[in-house]
Amino acid sequence: MCQRIVILIRAKQSEDFREDKHDILGKLNASKIPTLVLMGDHDICFHVEDWYNIIGKLPLIQLIVLPQAGHAVQHQYPDLTAKYITAFINNSLA
Repeated sequence: MCQRIVILIRAKQSEDFREDKHDILGKLNASKIPTLVLMGDHDICFHVEDWYNIIGKLPLIQLIVLPQAGHAVQHQYPDLTAKYITAFINNSLA
């Protein structure tokens, strides 16, 4: 069974994001693939508060927010993000 990990980061001010011209939310909602979103609570590209509004509509998405982290949590917390990714994959395969 093939699994994908998707980290979705869209610029908050992007006109494309606001209009969702490519129906990204619809595609995520229709997807049967478990998705992990790792982000920092200080991400300047996509504010964590915006995820709270859509996360309940996307049942196969797991959101993990790391404290005092910005846009590239994998660089700030490499060991921790690797553990989260490993656990996500192992749980998705179970």
